Amino acid sequence: MKIEFFHIGAFIKSMIIIGILNKGRGEYWKLLIWTLFRKPWLMVDAITFAVYGYHFQTIYGLRNH
Repeated sequence: MKIEFFHIGAFIKSMIIIGILNKGRGEYWKLLIWTLFRKPWLMVDAITFAVYGYHFQTIYGLRNH
């Protein structure tokens, strides 16, 4: 998969919002580190699904600040 400029921006934004500000930040970093060392070709998908999870938690009111 070719990485575009907007992928980099989305990754930085996900690191800030999910990886620093969110209470579940530990799980986010565990996912990224595990993916980086075990299946690096799935890194883009791992970030995408982390963002999807954050989105659905927000939509359904399951996320606590």
